[in-house]
Amino acid sequence: MWIQITKEKTWYSAYISEYRIHTQWDTFEDLLQNLQEAVDLYFSKEEKDIPNSLVKLINYKPSNTFNMVIS
Repeated sequence: MWIQITKEKTWYSAYISEYRIHTQWDTFEDLLQNLQEAVDLYFSKEEKDIPNSLVKLINYKPSNTFNMVIS
């Protein structure tokens, strides 16, 4: 599983292909917060628990290393 994060001129977007979750925001920090909210909303509608591997990815801290594509 991976999260694709793209930086455009004035905003960032994030996409989790496995679940077709997409969000965008002005700053990287706000993007991550918005991504957490999008994941919470997706899984609450599906009435499923968020997979542990996804929890680790969306709880990004700059010192963490994980498979994230930035283009």
